[in-house]
Amino acid sequence: MDLFDCHLEFGRRAVPPLRFAADASAAVTLLRELGVARALAVHCSMHELHPAIGNARVVAETRGTPLEPTWALLPPCTGELGTTDAFLAGMRDAGVRAVWVYPRSGRFALTRATLEPLLSALVAHRVPLLLNMMSDGPTGVGWPELTAFLAECPAELRVLAIIHQFWGEDRYFRPLLAAHSGLHLGINAYLPADGIATLVRDYGAARFLYGSSYPEHQPGGSLLALLHAGLPDDATAAIAGGNLARLLSEVTL
Repeated sequence: MDLFDCHLEFGRRAVPPLRFAADASAAVTLLRELGVARALAVHCSMHELHPAIGNARVVAETRGTPLEPTWALLPPCTGELGTTDAFLAGMRDAGVRAVWVYPRSGRFALTRATLEPLLSALVAHRVPLLLNMMSDGPTGVGWPELTAFLAECPAELRVLAIIHQFWGEDRYFRPLLAAHSGLHLGINAYLPADGIATLVRDYGAARFLYGSSYPEHQPGGSLLALLHAGLPDDATAAIAGGNLARLLSEVTL
């Protein structure tokens, strides 16, 4: 089974957590301990300093490793990350196939108007947009905020919302799964009894992805929950890495 973590962060934060991966080498060591083949990687400076700094760091430090870099975006109106065409060309050249949005740390509103024309370009090129679903914290987005954002965005937008609440937020996200076919969930901290099996029963396996969200969470918890969810082998394999690999393979930069 090809395990592909949809969210792993490395780098030393200003206030480090108890356990963290200081650099890409430490992150790769962690993957090997877990038996995980690869991961979508974030460098903490992408949200703690500035995307222009963090985006360059994550690309440089993951080169030649099983960590695939992601980038953080900013509203195009300030021109801090260049034009939309330049941003996309930089992604292509760096091998970046997914982008994060951090409205709180970036101090901007999560709206279509704020992110255009970059948002339409991401839709056209099938680039997944990643968000941390947290009611607080500098990198988080709340479910009501995401609900309003999806309501104004094209149906083709691909969103990967990372779950950080152990006990489930189904009343928030189930209506969104039903209404927005491009919404996918990273079940990184989704641990209700029979929760994963029930989601797969109701929506199929293709909309859900395994991830650790390390260092926010202990890295083996979500993997243990997935492997013991009682799913058919093909569903487990899809969530463990196949769905993420498929989404990234469909990016057309």
